[in-house]
Amino acid sequence: MAWLLFDTVKHPIDQLTADIAANPFQNEVLTLINQWQNGQKTFSLTTSGSTGKPQEIEITREQMMISANNTIKALNLLPDQTVLLCINPAFIGGKMMLIRALINNMNIVALAPTSNPLLNVGIQLDFIAVVPLQLTNIINNEQTRQHLKRVGAVIVGGGEISSTLEKDLQPISTPIFATYGMTETVSHIALRRVNGEAKSNYFNAFANVILSVDQRDCLTICAPVTNNQTIITNDRVKLIDSHRFQWLGRVDNVINTGGIKVQAEEVEQKIEPFISKISPSRFFIYGIPDELLGQRVTLFVEGEENEKLSSFIDQCKGVLTRYEIPKELVFLKKFMETDNGKIQRKKTVESR
Repeated sequence: MAWLLFDTVKHPIDQLTADIAANPFQNEVLTLINQWQNGQKTFSLTTSGSTGKPQEIEITREQMMISANNTIKALNLLPDQTVLLCINPAFIGGKMMLIRALINNMNIVALAPTSNPLLNVGIQLDFIAVVPLQLTNIINNEQTRQHLKRVGAVIVGGGEISSTLEKDLQPISTPIFATYGMTETVSHIALRRVNGEAKSNYFNAFANVILSVDQRDCLTICAPVTNNQTIITNDRVKLIDSHRFQWLGRVDNVINTGGIKVQAEEVEQKIEPFISKISPSRFFIYGIPDELLGQRVTLFVEGEENEKLSSFIDQCKGVLTRYEIPKELVFLKKFMETDNGKIQRKKTVESR
């Protein structure tokens, strides 16, 4: 019989009661499990803005089942295995971790989100989902790094995996996958192996997903999880075929400087190894209006001014084209964020 672990106590999933919840996170978990077990047909969610302005949408029970089964099949998840829920179940990524476990009769360890969710977890885990910051903290702690090596499979969402983090993951034998998806696609529709011999630069979509690009080179998605409706994203990609693609960045983050188009995320990936050696601060590239260039490439860094960062640009000129080199460096005390922790670039720039 599958169980749900709250704190140190295992509760049979078919015997859950509301009084076992000790905090809002556990209440959220129990509410979703109860809704699912009672056969609820539709679920309301707010999109993240991947296809435009955030909006309320409804997804169906059938869509969630299709999405869950895609992941279960792709990662060969089995009944009686144990999953770790350590991300917010209010968002689609957390919800789908629970739904996968419920329809596949798997055990659930539910922990409120922390920076290192594997600390003090003494249970063998077969499947976990984390965000990049959590994964960074896991591998930087010897205890949790060893625990990670015993996990069956890991998926990473909620942000891009930096080149430094990806490099640090190579000695880890556990299969680790970057995910691509959004609320509109009911969590991820494609996976990219980021470590081991099967490591790839390309996302591979599930077999029932058909991909294409529009005139902006932005990805479009048609699949049973979208009710076979075409979803048009704002993600620029290099499409390899109808099931494989390389993610380039958001079309919103294309900077037109001196008539040359620069993708902010590509610059960020190139300079991240240099910045990470100097500072753990978050950063992003943005195009600021410029009378001469149209837009000038600008580096925004979170935190106090750092003299070493101020001079780092000279160190990475060898990996940047002359159009990609930041023309200005701006330090801001705190970046603006969405409810699920993603940096809001435009609002951050406007808050200066």
